Amino acid sequence: MIVRTLLDTDLYKFTTSYAYIKLFPYAMGKFSFHDRNETEYTEEFLERLKNEIDKLSRLRLTEEELEYMTRNCRFLPRVYWEWLSSFRFHPDKIKIHLDEAHHLHIEVSDFLYKATLYEVPLLAIVSEIKNQFFGNVADMDEILCKLSEKVEQYYARYNRIPVLNEYKNTSMFINDKNINDSSTYWVLDVARLGITSLNYGLDYAPIKKLEDTTADVSQYTDVYIVNKASHTIYYPEGVEYDGKINYTLKNNYSNVNVTTTASIEFSGETTQTTTPTIQAEVKHISYTDIVLEECRWILSTQSEPIGTEKEKYTNSFLQEQQTIDLSMQTPGDYYLHVLTVDDEENRGETISSKISVAANYHEHEGSPTTGGGCYTKEIRHTHSSSCYKTCTIIYSGCKTAVEKNDNQIRCTYTITHRNCGEPERESSRWHADDGNSHVNNDSTSTHQYLVCNLGTGITGYDLGCGKDETTVESYTINY
Repeated sequence: MIVRTLLDTDLYKFTTSYAYIKLFPYAMGKFSFHDRNETEYTEEFLERLKNEIDKLSRLRLTEEELEYMTRNCRFLPRVYWEWLSSFRFHPDKIKIHLDEAHHLHIEVSDFLYKATLYEVPLLAIVSEIKNQFFGNVADMDEILCKLSEKVEQYYARYNRIPVLNEYKNTSMFINDKNINDSSTYWVLDVARLGITSLNYGLDYAPIKKLEDTTADVSQYTDVYIVNKASHTIYYPEGVEYDGKINYTLKNNYSNVNVTTTASIEFSGETTQTTTPTIQAEVKHISYTDIVLEECRWILSTQSEPIGTEKEKYTNSFLQEQQTIDLSMQTPGDYYLHVLTVDDEENRGETISSKISVAANYHEHEGSPTTGGGCYTKEIRHTHSSSCYKTCTIIYSGCKTAVEKNDNQIRCTYTITHRNCGEPERESSRWHADDGNSHVNNDSTSTHQYLVCNLGTGITGYDLGCGKDETTVESYTINY
């Protein structure tokens, strides 16, 4: 089928159709085909043309196409696209025949807003079939180069190839194979590459319709296939040029190492106050399928390769492209080692760039003399034994009798502090007036007196931050 969608036309056809609806909704019209070259066609060409025109009745605007045009062609109202979804081409409105000179005549009669939509599809069908009948087909190398370009663009974006069933019969192009091919070939899903019409590949449609994706499709040859590892594209039916049948591009392949590797991109804050943790986005890369359950990673201080043995890695992956958290418990240099394994048993180790983690230790602020910063605890003076001295007190004997009372007599005496500087004072005592009770000799005692002049004021400041020089305040991470 040459025209595969209602949208395979010129945009102005839709704007013209809408204009006819608004301005001349009841106008009838006729579109006629005129071949300025007056080409002579065959009955076989006419039959092929009629068959292809009959297929136009299958076309309809899909829901996906309706929504796309509503979003992206907003100068036409949604109601027009909804009408177009109900529109169908009617082959019975197309009159086609060859005259006696074998010149082609085509006429379409309908309401103008419908008839205008026939023009571009009919011209496209005539052009395609004419070129096929007269041998004006595209160069196979050009087609394969374009397909290869599309495949690589698709793979770069989605990390996979758009394919259908596996293609198992490759005996016809065994001598043209790329030496880097693996044993697996697929039918290329050209529609997912954005290609709707090709000169070769008409067997694509029946394969696309198969519900069983494991069905053998080796009987189809007018189709494009692609190798799983090398991405080389082949055309099993072959095209003859340079005197031989060719199935792929005329290249001289050299043996290359199909590498499995991974891309690693770090992100995260470069200064952190808790256990330093950054994120690593890891994407496994191979020319064939990744075997995710075999892929592993480990964070290590080793900068040299650790090897591709699975047992040397401690962590697994859940996705081919995954973001993982990397926590470094102690300062130092770290490296992320990633093991990538594909289904061709290729194994590769990828080592990241260096991750450097440095600890920033606590430094006390403020002053033990004036306080501030970390010095928040007041230090006040408390008297101790060193703040006191001993003073001797001398109590003299009786000096003068100053009072008598019955059998008692009161005599004066002096109290003298020898050391503390207390002034001498006089006191008195009572004792019996019997002549024998007078105190004739001096006696002594002692007391402690304060010699410190600091009182209970603030003498300094002690640390109140609860930290020391081994306390880590933050980490600096460089990657």
